[in-house]
Amino acid sequence: MRERIGKWLAYHEAGHAVARLALDRELPYPGPMVYRVSIAQHMDHRIISSRGFDTGGIGFTEMGARVWLSELPELIADARYWQQHEESVKRKARLDIIESYAGPAAEGISRRYSKGWIHLAFRTSDDFTRPVEVAKLLPMGNLDDLYNEAWRLMRRHWPSVKAVADALWIAKELDCEEVTRLAKL
Repeated sequence: MRERIGKWLAYHEAGHAVARLALDRELPYPGPMVYRVSIAQHMDHRIISSRGFDTGGIGFTEMGARVWLSELPELIADARYWQQHEESVKRKARLDIIESYAGPAAEGISRRYSKGWIHLAFRTSDDFTRPVEVAKLLPMGNLDDLYNEAWRLMRRHWPSVKAVADALWIAKELDCEEVTRLAKL
């Protein structure tokens, strides 16, 4: 059972990483898109990211951020900035939401679960609560459309997701170069 859960986690984190690399084509980000991807075998094992973030010991994909939720109110309040950059910020937020949904989508595909079941199972996770918080600040349209887009993205790049997940399951952690090489995007 523990092995199966670990493999699902590897697919979940690989989904985030591959989505970020694939979406970078749509909106290039300066610097590495994926710093590292990691999974842990034990819930009591704490993983600290290179920026000091406690991941809670399950697994994580450390990426360059496009839109930080904590910065959005300030960006929106700055009228001059907002007038010049509104569309760019909304576009970045849209891609971040798709990337958030991509982890659960990849895990769902690997487990052969439906989109509805995954949505129900993950509804309280950061992968689903963060998009809702962003959408409260920035009208994003229908979040279900972005959720479906994440599933399509994962299916389109499934060989890349599988390659990254399989390597992650063996190595437990992959750096930027390894993820990029494996994903072949």
